[in-house]
Amino acid sequence: EALQLAVAREKGARQLYTKAAEDSQDIHGKRMFLWLAEQELGHLNYLARVRRELTKSGQWKTGTRKKGFFDPITKEKLPRPSEVKGPARPDTREYDALRLGQQSEREAIAFYSQAAAQVSDPAAKEMFQRLVAVEQGHLALLERQEEWLYKTITLFAPPWFVP
Repeated sequence: EALQLAVAREKGARQLYTKAAEDSQDIHGKRMFLWLAEQELGHLNYLARVRRELTKSGQWKTGTRKKGFFDPITKEKLPRPSEVKGPARPDTREYDALRLGQQSEREAIAFYSQAAAQVSDPAAKEMFQRLVAVEQGHLALLERQEEWLYKTITLFAPPWFVP
């Protein structure tokens, strides 16, 4: 049941970020939201494979993952906003999308934390704990972007956003 809910959460998050990319007027915002949508698609596909394997064999086989799949973003990897003075007025679409993304990531963190606490299988526990770390990285990214948007009226684009 936890995997079924996890798959549904990832589908919803991907839809949220895809819509945010479509609506974004900022090129860096588009790239970030598309990157996040791809991240969520990777999680979705991975969780669907794990769920199929669990249904088939009755065992948690978390298997191999793409390199970097569970490497969370840390705030240290994100640029700090410049100390721009003055009355910045961020675009409401970008700001709202960042807030919705933050809420989605907080909910994912809570969900995966609870799932990790409830499962007894070590492989499942480790998988959910890693998903918590990845979602915490997404949350850190969105929070830093909001700070940038508020202070500079633009978003930043780390190298990993560029297609």
